[in-house]
Amino acid sequence: MVSALRHGVVVTCKAPGCDRPHHAKGLCTTHYMRQQYRRRKAAAAVRSRDLAGRVADLRLAVEAAACRVEQALIVLHHPEVGAAKGVTVADLLADADRILDDARNR
Repeated sequence: MVSALRHGVVVTCKAPGCDRPHHAKGLCTTHYMRQQYRRRKAAAAVRSRDLAGRVADLRLAVEAAACRVEQALIVLHHPEVGAAKGVTVADLLADADRILDDARNR
């Protein structure tokens, strides 16, 4: 077996019970690649959670905007409701648009 040398000293893997030669960061090739795999997998899990949170936020925004559009339709068909509540179709649609813009820009 070929041993890694550093300043004339044989350097082996720092993983417990492993006597293979050092490759990088004090680890042999097997343990180094295993560490890299775990780091990449953990980073991917974080990205996945972030994406899931973003999708949930967007879903809530779309639902809120859809409610405003439904309210606008009610006011459109029953103007007395809008007059009693003090809202207009234009106000409700502008609010729906603002909700979606805010969600897109987050």
